[in-house]
Amino acid sequence: PGRVFMESELRVDLPNGARIRLYGADNPDAMRGLYLDGAVLDEYAQIDPVLFTSILRPALSDRLGWCVFSGTPNGKNHFYDVLKTAEAEDTWFSSVLRASETNVVDANELRDAQKTMTEDEYNREYECSFDSIIGKKK
Repeated sequence: PGRVFMESELRVDLPNGARIRLYGADNPDAMRGLYLDGAVLDEYAQIDPVLFTSILRPALSDRLGWCVFSGTPNGKNHFYDVLKTAEAEDTWFSSVLRASETNVVDANELRDAQKTMTEDEYNREYECSFDSIIGKKK
């Protein structure tokens, strides 16, 4: 109740005055000048790292904001670096959610996926392995 959806603007306004917006990451410079309390960067391994380091990090600093990095690994790139930073810093939180450990994906489905995927594909897509970039855009 009280939420206002502005589909054409990819925005939701909440009753408490908060606003949730959806942005694409294909043109990082288009996000310059934003004021953010928080950000969620999904499929971060596929995003130009300058989006966070040069644009979003300064925007979040203005309000002591937060950022969530999520996605599928794509080799040991900037997503991997963020994970290692989070693991090393007391003020950061990290969690790696492997399908075989979370029980989110049915065990029979995981076994079936292993039959139709290469080991590298399966490990990247389901087990959060940073050791493979097969089939992924660099």
